[in-house]
Amino acid sequence: MSTTVKEFKDKYKVTFKISVEAAQGANEINLLCDHNSWDPIIMTKNKNGTFSVTVDVNKDDNLKKTYQYRYQYIMPDNSEKYDNDWEAELYVPNPFNGDNSAFTIPEPSAELSEPKAKPAAETKAKAAKPKAVKTAAKATKTAKSAAAKKK
Repeated sequence: MSTTVKEFKDKYKVTFKISVEAAQGANEINLLCDHNSWDPIIMTKNKNGTFSVTVDVNKDDNLKKTYQYRYQYIMPDNSEKYDNDWEAELYVPNPFNGDNSAFTIPEPSAELSEPKAKPAAETKAKAAKPKAVKTAAKATKTAKSAAAKKK
């Protein structure tokens, strides 16, 4: 199992992956996470037997530094069990005398948070760029074409 967090301008994309071994033969696995009030998110069962899902965590006033999550396994006999990410970044105590898996959100990148302004020198250089000059070969070809039209 693994979790990766990628930053975008207005959100983070968090990908959760469960290995074949960690899936424990489940028919279905749901991600339960506090980023969306613990509403189950069905994970995709891949052809190789792994499970994965990517969720968005918005960069807004509700953004937290750490989010908790667990997995809900639906087994072949339709029984349910809950388990943590075996390779979680960290674990935090939950109110049920156990632990939840957790991941952290990195500090927002200044590059992605603010629009990039072009340096003034670069803008002036582009504005003053001279028009393309014909190459000698192209000028000769143009001259020959003009002479042929006169004949």
